[in-house]
Amino acid sequence: MDELMRQVDELYERAVFNGEYDGLPDADRALLEESTELRRTVGFTAGVAANLVGLIYLAVAQGRPDDARTLADEAATLAESVGAAKIVEQVEAACSRL
Repeated sequence: MDELMRQVDELYERAVFNGEYDGLPDADRALLEESTELRRTVGFTAGVAANLVGLIYLAVAQGRPDDARTLADEAATLAESVGAAKIVEQVEAACSRL
């Protein structure tokens, strides 16, 4: 389990840093989606919601508002289900870009 969480963290960090510096949104999206699936596998619900926030921003940047709204709905539901109020705030902030 520790190794899987290390992989999740590594993928997330790579996706976040790639998004800031390399301008490759498709690669960033793939990394965040992979990290999200790993977080789902280990039951890290708040982490899934946090990753979805990143995917919302990417969807907005790529001109995919419908995808962004779908991701926002899921992220908010997941964050609320585990009491992750800060992530709910992040979802709301991301939605303000729509």
